[in-house]
Amino acid sequence: MFLLQDLRFALRTLGRSPAFVAVVVLLLALGIAANTAIFSVVEAVLLRPLPYRDPGRLCMLFKAVSARHLDWDWTSYPTIRDWQRQNHSFDDIAFVLRPEGSLVTLTSGEPPETLQASKVSGNLFAVLGVQPMLGRTFSPSETEHGALLVVLSYRLWQQRFGGASHDPGNVLGKVLEIDHAPATIVGVMPDSFRFPDRETQLWLPIAADSRWPSFQKFRVADAFSAVGRLKSGVEMGQARADMGGIAGRLAQQYPATDAGLGIRVMPLADQLTPPHTRRALWTLFGAVGCLLAMTCLNVAGLVLTRGSARQRELAVRTALGAGRGRLVAQLLTESLILSFAGGGLGLLLAGAAVPALLAVAPAKLPRVDEAGVDLGLFAFVAMVSAVSALLFGLAPAFRLAQRDPQEVLRGGGRGSSGGPGDSRGRGVLVAAEFAVALVLLAGSGLLMRSFLHIRAVKLGFDPTHVATMDLHLPSPAYDGEEAARSFVGQAIQRIASLPGVTGAAAGGLFSEHQPNTAIVPEGQRGVAVAPETHGRQYVSANYFRVLGIPLYRGRGFTAADNLHARPVAVINRAMARRFWPNQDPLGRRFKQVLPGLDGDWLTVVGVVGDVLLNGRESRVVPMFYRPRSQIGFAEVSLVARTAADPLSLAAAIRREVRALDPSVPHFEIFTVDERLETMESARRFETKLLSIFAGLALLLATIGIYGLLHYRGNRADARDGYPHRARSTADPRGALDLGARPGVGRAGHRSRCRDCAAGDAAVAELALRRRRYRSMDVYWRRVAVAAGGRNRQQPAGAAGGRNRSAHRVARRVGGTAMPIKPIKPPCARLSFSP
Repeated sequence: MFLLQDLRFALRTLGRSPAFVAVVVLLLALGIAANTAIFSVVEAVLLRPLPYRDPGRLCMLFKAVSARHLDWDWTSYPTIRDWQRQNHSFDDIAFVLRPEGSLVTLTSGEPPETLQASKVSGNLFAVLGVQPMLGRTFSPSETEHGALLVVLSYRLWQQRFGGASHDPGNVLGKVLEIDHAPATIVGVMPDSFRFPDRETQLWLPIAADSRWPSFQKFRVADAFSAVGRLKSGVEMGQARADMGGIAGRLAQQYPATDAGLGIRVMPLADQLTPPHTRRALWTLFGAVGCLLAMTCLNVAGLVLTRGSARQRELAVRTALGAGRGRLVAQLLTESLILSFAGGGLGLLLAGAAVPALLAVAPAKLPRVDEAGVDLGLFAFVAMVSAVSALLFGLAPAFRLAQRDPQEVLRGGGRGSSGGPGDSRGRGVLVAAEFAVALVLLAGSGLLMRSFLHIRAVKLGFDPTHVATMDLHLPSPAYDGEEAARSFVGQAIQRIASLPGVTGAAAGGLFSEHQPNTAIVPEGQRGVAVAPETHGRQYVSANYFRVLGIPLYRGRGFTAADNLHARPVAVINRAMARRFWPNQDPLGRRFKQVLPGLDGDWLTVVGVVGDVLLNGRESRVVPMFYRPRSQIGFAEVSLVARTAADPLSLAAAIRREVRALDPSVPHFEIFTVDERLETMESARRFETKLLSIFAGLALLLATIGIYGLLHYRGNRADARDGYPHRARSTADPRGALDLGARPGVGRAGHRSRCRDCAAGDAAVAELALRRRRYRSMDVYWRRVAVAAGGRNRQQPAGAAGGRNRSAHRVARRVGGTAMPIKPIKPPCARLSFSP
């Protein structure tokens, strides 16, 4: 009964203050909307369970190379086979070929299309504990016999076969032409299954890969990762100890290839969302939490101000028998109504903000596209609304309910605005707001400065008007090295001949993976680059000229550096410093070796400038370049420099490449700036959002301090009998002085009158006499109350009536009244009332 009564009364009370309700609801909506939008991303990426059976028991297994400071690296199939046979911690272990080796060409369509496939072991789906939405998956026996079967992703099923709009089961048994070989569709996975990443569009058995016989033999063919399911009751620490023992035994059994290698065991969830991603998301969530705290502080100040104006109403209710608990419950009911109204509006704003947030989110952020408004988000909004109501409503409610009703009823009329404690409370709230705002501003400023420093880093080449493209030449036409070399040479010539193209070359710019090899300089025993990473690129003769990479010594590549010439290399300055310090590296020889295998000697013919291999946030490492004409493979990277925007020539470049061979699948063309923006998208996303939140925090703090000053000014005016505005036309700063020093009143205004030299002295005298007058005025009012008098305090301007009243009170108590004469300022521009 009391609840309904409180609700009805709260609605009536709030209905009489529409402006107050609108401001509070809007402030809460902004704070709750920001929290809700960020929480939707955090929940989708970090908190939502993976769509697998008992995902907490799933682990990723990689090779670790401590000497090279590599926490994880790809490993070979023979190594994974030893893990499967020797471990005592996993029910089963499956494996997956690395993404770069799983690209396939869908040749059944026109034009051919390159798809990101995943070539996996037959037990992968059983280890993960997932079932197909349609059909079945392939079995281990089918994988061993090399049957070419394919399981489609939900996205590819929708795009290629119309999905559920047609007969869903009609896709099963159909044949896709993959790399000119027929593959039978046996199943379709649900939309939530995106292993190993969301770019995967189909799954093939590993035995269908033409390199599978070689993968089974060589322990140095590091191209796989493994996923295992822990046995029931086995902890992560036990599994790591078990796999560590296996790594030690393998190092003894295969010292040439496995010495110094470890095994990295990590939860699958940690591998999908690395630590830096988790830190960034939790940082953003903490920032919006601070923003909500500021909102609550701001609203608490407004509630306390409004409550101070309602002191007489609360005192009357207390005098009529209402206990403090009932008053607190009533005030909290009003806070809950305001908070849930703000939560509802905030949910609507979050629904519009989430798509905008996803549009600027990094493309590689896992499962971010699953973020949206759902039942979990409704529950979060309800919880945040309730907590917000307690944060901004509880303290003011107790503060207002603890007032002495007799003192309130004696102390003034309806517009009483509270005592000094209220002013101190509001000051504390505003100070807390500014403290939180400064934290957010400092954090966003540091991130912004860091981001600007990264943007200023030199890449080592000129990225202006440079287009990059990656081509996947279809198999089996380009399995031979000569066919691939011929295609690359002709493609460079045709692209370079286009109007607007100033140069074209073969070679990549950015690489996420370092080769698992060591560099051995001739005549330097034990100087192999095992402890540090290094880079390698295969480029054409004009690669350095097209990109603007400076040549410091020797020469670049020429047409004479072909398959029949001696193997040569161009190194960067970092590699020259590392292996031949204070020496001339030209003519020196080195070789790149795999563990257990030897390599060819390469002769250094030139030294070029250092280039950042993985974008602006990477570091310079020893790097060497090989001529593309001395090796051939189906993966081709091309670069082209243009006179204008490279994307304006994208269609012409594709047309020239397709004219060479129509079977070449469609490829995307990106500018270097676009590639860099993709690499820096995570940092840009975090910096941009934190800056927005810091700006909102500063706005809220400004609103809070304005409200405090406005309240203090009105309180001083109400106490002194002045209108609610400053009367000094000579100096507008008087209003600020009034807000900062409310005890001084109008006499605290400082005038800078250029027309009257006595202006400052007059204001000082006015302040002194006004303070004396106020003290005597308070004294005589107390005397009157003590004597039982009922005369009310009058404005200071009513001198005659006030003096007569004072004489009457003095006669009743045996005292003598001191009449106060009004003071007129000597300057006409000072219009202070006495």
